[in-house]
Amino acid sequence: MQQSWEFEDFWNVGLMTLFALGGYIPLLMNGLNSSASQLQFQNVAGSPFSRAVIAALCAACLIPIVRILPKLVSQHILLRPLLPYFVWAVASIAWSQDPAVSGRKLFSFVLTCAYAFYFALRFPLRKQLSIVFLSTSLLAVASILLLQLSPQNAIDHSKHVGAWQGVFAGKNGCAATMAVGLAAALAYRASSFLQRTLKFVMIVLLLGIIAKSDSSGTVVAIAVLLISIPIVKLLTYAPRRFRGLILLAVLALAAVATLAAINYLPEILRLLHRDATLSGRTRLWSGALQAIYKRPWLGYGYGAFWLALKGESANIAFALKWTPPHAHNGFLDICLSLGLVGLALFTYSLLCAGAGIWRLLKSGSLERGRWMVSVVILVITCNLGESNLILAPSLMWILYVAAVISLERFAVRERSRVDASTVFHPSLCPRPILRPALLGPPSNS
Repeated sequence: MQQSWEFEDFWNVGLMTLFALGGYIPLLMNGLNSSASQLQFQNVAGSPFSRAVIAALCAACLIPIVRILPKLVSQHILLRPLLPYFVWAVASIAWSQDPAVSGRKLFSFVLTCAYAFYFALRFPLRKQLSIVFLSTSLLAVASILLLQLSPQNAIDHSKHVGAWQGVFAGKNGCAATMAVGLAAALAYRASSFLQRTLKFVMIVLLLGIIAKSDSSGTVVAIAVLLISIPIVKLLTYAPRRFRGLILLAVLALAAVATLAAINYLPEILRLLHRDATLSGRTRLWSGALQAIYKRPWLGYGYGAFWLALKGESANIAFALKWTPPHAHNGFLDICLSLGLVGLALFTYSLLCAGAGIWRLLKSGSLERGRWMVSVVILVITCNLGESNLILAPSLMWILYVAAVISLERFAVRERSRVDASTVFHPSLCPRPILRPALLGPPSNS
């Protein structure tokens, strides 16, 4: 069945494209690629031009949100899995080590979450897939064109020499966005020969860019995603009574594979052309854990830890002799910003998403929900070596919020359907007791 496209759909393609870029246009920011210093990147990102782009993006987000605001308010129950985390993030401004920074980043965070809520309610899953697939495909094509027209901007010539970064600020951001596009392409069901051809071409292109970006974390995430596809199909079409056993077997195999990977980690790192420090991440994580130990429960305020040479992050910068923009681990960044309480609240949303996936499995609809499963997998795996959970605007965070809301929406519908069948099912209605006096005279037959 062909999809009709309206102006609002293309508007959201543009928004998703800007979200994937983090709201920044690297080519228009002088000096972004002139040095490997992340401190210079932070200065450029705070320039008047970049702030104007972010302001325009915020205004562009508000327009569609306001249009369906009454519907968003009426469906607020769908925010149940994420609301505690949202409230805790906003409250963290009270104990932030830099309230001004937290305030600015919380504004982007709240707006991003509102847009994700709108996106989940406004579009069915098929249209969501189309929008994400189209926006990431445009970025992939733009990256290839930039590679031909201006290779000095499309290729990293400083820290990771030769790695493709395309139209993005870095190779890891490029690889993560291409991974999202690949997940959307794999989950999208083409309905014509032209769509199937374009889908195949884009899958090849996305895989090629991911390979040339030299992002080992994204390669691992893609491997997990590809392994999950046949598992989802098996669970979907297996007899209902065997699905739980198959799922337990899959989880057991995953645990064994994880232990084996830890045991053979040096060999795996050599295969991925990485050193034992994971490109310096282990030292960074050690410093982040020490900072978490100082403020374990509350953290340092939303987005207020990585302040270059200010505050607690200065100790890590001096020890590493460079200024990290984040912890290169989304879960550590949650602890640094919102403490262990924040991590527990985010884990609660993950558990709710897992419960929603289990409901899809029980109802036999897991194949239809493969896109939401893919998003959850990418969020977990990509944030083991990168950080997409605290940064806003962030395409990965928008898709995660939309996936959790979509899963909760399915759960609410299932509960309503079960309640309705419980109330009106004929087998549950009490049978009338007929007394002999009411049966009438016996027949002569």
